[in-house]
Amino acid sequence: GENITGKQAAEWGLVNEAVPLNTLQERVTDIATVLLGKNPVAVKATKDAIRRVMEMTYDNAEDFLVNAQEAANSFDNEGRKEGIRQFIDDKSYKPGLGAYKRP
Repeated sequence: GENITGKQAAEWGLVNEAVPLNTLQERVTDIATVLLGKNPVAVKATKDAIRRVMEMTYDNAEDFLVNAQEAANSFDNEGRKEGIRQFIDDKSYKPGLGAYKRP
Protein backbone atom coordinates (compact mmCIF):
# COMPACT_ATOMS: atom_id res chain seq x y z
CA GLY A 1 0.00 0.00 0.00
CA GLU A 2 2.98 2.37 0.03
CA ASN A 3 4.21 4.31 -2.97
CA ILE A 4 7.64 3.36 -4.32
CA THR A 5 9.99 5.09 -6.72
CA GLY A 6 10.77 3.93 -10.24
CA LYS A 7 14.25 3.02 -9.07
CA GLN A 8 12.81 0.82 -6.30
CA ALA A 9 10.43 -0.82 -8.77
CA ALA A 10 13.38 -1.68 -11.04
CA GLU A 11 15.43 -3.01 -8.11
CA TRP A 12 12.53 -5.22 -7.05
CA GLY A 13 12.04 -6.57 -10.58
CA LEU A 14 8.63 -4.96 -11.04
CA VAL A 15 9.70 -3.07 -14.16
CA ASN A 16 12.26 -3.75 -16.87
CA GLU A 17 13.97 -0.40 -16.62
CA ALA A 18 13.78 2.99 -14.95
CA VAL A 19 15.19 6.09 -16.64
CA PRO A 20 15.39 9.74 -15.62
CA LEU A 21 12.60 11.91 -17.00
CA ASN A 22 15.00 13.90 -19.18
CA THR A 23 15.98 10.71 -21.10
CA LEU A 24 12.54 9.09 -21.20
CA GLN A 25 11.53 10.31 -24.69
CA GLU A 26 14.84 9.17 -26.18
CA ARG A 27 14.57 5.73 -24.56
CA VAL A 28 10.98 5.28 -25.72
CA THR A 29 12.04 6.21 -29.26
CA ASP A 30 14.91 3.69 -29.09
CA ILE A 31 12.55 0.91 -27.99
CA ALA A 32 9.98 1.85 -30.65
CA THR A 33 12.70 1.75 -33.32
CA VAL A 34 13.66 -1.76 -32.26
CA LEU A 35 10.01 -2.87 -32.39
CA LEU A 36 9.57 -1.32 -35.85
CA GLY A 37 12.44 -3.49 -37.07
CA LYS A 38 10.65 -6.68 -36.09
CA ASN A 39 8.16 -8.65 -38.12
CA PRO A 40 4.82 -6.86 -37.58
CA VAL A 41 2.84 -10.10 -37.79
CA ALA A 42 4.96 -11.65 -35.04
CA VAL A 43 4.67 -8.54 -32.84
CA LYS A 44 0.87 -8.47 -33.24
CA ALA A 45 0.58 -12.20 -32.59
CA THR A 46 2.69 -11.87 -29.44
CA LYS A 47 0.62 -8.96 -28.12
CA ASP A 48 -2.63 -10.79 -28.86
CA ALA A 49 -1.37 -13.97 -27.21
CA ILE A 50 -0.29 -12.17 -24.04
CA ARG A 51 -3.67 -10.47 -23.74
CA ARG A 52 -5.64 -13.66 -24.31
CA VAL A 53 -3.74 -16.19 -22.20
CA MET A 54 -3.58 -14.11 -19.03
CA GLU A 55 -6.95 -15.44 -17.84
CA MET A 56 -6.57 -19.02 -19.14
CA THR A 57 -5.50 -22.16 -17.38
CA TYR A 58 -2.06 -23.44 -18.32
CA ASP A 59 -3.46 -26.22 -20.53
CA ASN A 60 -5.87 -23.88 -22.32
CA ALA A 61 -3.13 -21.31 -22.84
CA GLU A 62 -0.78 -23.93 -24.25
CA ASP A 63 -3.44 -25.13 -26.72
CA PHE A 64 -4.21 -21.57 -27.73
CA LEU A 65 -0.54 -20.70 -28.29
CA VAL A 66 0.12 -23.82 -30.39
CA ASN A 67 -2.87 -23.02 -32.59
CA ALA A 68 -1.90 -19.36 -32.84
CA GLN A 69 1.65 -20.30 -33.87
CA GLU A 70 0.36 -22.63 -36.58
CA ALA A 71 -1.96 -19.91 -37.88
CA ALA A 72 0.82 -17.32 -37.87
CA ASN A 73 3.15 -19.67 -39.75
CA SER A 74 0.65 -20.02 -42.57
CA PHE A 75 -0.41 -16.35 -42.58
CA ASP A 76 3.00 -14.64 -42.74
CA ASN A 77 4.56 -16.87 -45.35
CA GLU A 78 6.93 -14.21 -46.74
CA GLY A 79 8.30 -13.29 -43.32
CA ARG A 80 8.73 -16.96 -42.48
CA LYS A 81 10.54 -17.64 -45.76
CA GLU A 82 12.88 -14.70 -45.20
CA GLY A 83 13.70 -15.78 -41.65
CA ILE A 84 14.43 -19.33 -42.82
CA ARG A 85 16.55 -18.03 -45.71
CA GLN A 86 18.65 -15.88 -43.38
CA PHE A 87 19.01 -18.80 -40.94
CA ILE A 88 19.93 -21.48 -43.48
CA ASP A 89 21.54 -19.58 -46.36
CA ASP A 90 23.10 -16.46 -44.86
CA LYS A 91 23.69 -17.82 -41.34
CA SER A 92 22.83 -14.28 -40.20
CA TYR A 93 19.72 -15.13 -38.15
CA LYS A 94 19.71 -17.18 -34.97
CA PRO A 95 16.17 -17.88 -33.68
CA GLY A 96 15.71 -16.89 -30.07
CA LEU A 97 18.57 -14.39 -30.19
CA GLY A 98 16.79 -11.57 -31.99
CA ALA A 99 14.75 -10.81 -35.05
CA TYR A 100 15.70 -11.54 -38.62
CA LYS A 101 16.52 -8.52 -40.76
CA ARG A 102 13.49 -7.34 -42.69
CA PRO A 103 14.26 -6.68 -46.38
